[in-house]
Amino acid sequence: MNKEFRCKSNYTLSNKIRNAQSLILSGAQGVGVTTYKLAGTAARASLLQVLSINSTAAGSVSQITIAGQNLNTSNKDGHVGAFSIKSSNAGAKQRFIGIAVPSQQASTIAVNGTLAAAGDINFGLSMHPLLDSQVPSIEAQAEFFNYFCGLGSVNIGIGATAKLSCVTTRSSNLGQLILSSDTIATSDLSVTSVEVNGLEMLGGNSEQAVPFEQFSADTGDVLGNLLHARVEANAVVSITIASKAAVAGDLRGTIFCD
Repeated sequence: MNKEFRCKSNYTLSNKIRNAQSLILSGAQGVGVTTYKLAGTAARASLLQVLSINSTAAGSVSQITIAGQNLNTSNKDGHVGAFSIKSSNAGAKQRFIGIAVPSQQASTIAVNGTLAAAGDINFGLSMHPLLDSQVPSIEAQAEFFNYFCGLGSVNIGIGATAKLSCVTTRSSNLGQLILSSDTIATSDLSVTSVEVNGLEMLGGNSEQAVPFEQFSADTGDVLGNLLHARVEANAVVSITIASKAAVAGDLRGTIFCD
């Protein structure tokens, strides 16, 4: 049962008639920035749904907070590309947050991070109107605060291998794995290992070279990059990547939680 279904089953969302101020939540755009702090405050009680981030430069997502609570479940940053507006329809379901907030919730959402070069960045968060009486306590929604598990970034050399890795900070269910390359053509990259707490998740029993694009934000095979792995705090997750490119570059990774 995916996170979106579990969440929506808790509310009566059959009425599609929207009230005022209940379509998309956003805030001021970051313009020409390398360090960004984006924020938005919902005017009315709402169910926060799919988060999309649009940026003119690659970069990291260090924190996403809802009502002051951090949604990152690891010790590393996520990345802007994982939240791309251009990701596949199925991928958008993985970006579903599923947290309900009351009207005028202070700091409804804040998104912080850095960009690899000066650029413009903004976000949109789809909403569904609720009554304040429908909004549960933060404690009752704890499972939905496990939103993403950052894998950080790594520079991979010419014809080299590199590893993205993180340590989880709390229990969660790992879902869709998203990988991005800042400058290297993805056709020159392959994934040779996906390990969760020492367990190899790739299916072969010999040398493997999965296309890097298998794990892109706009992949057509979302089922192929769903980890469906339960982890506890202090679990180690690592992704090994090989390059045959004639240039070096930065790689980034994010896992969405089920």
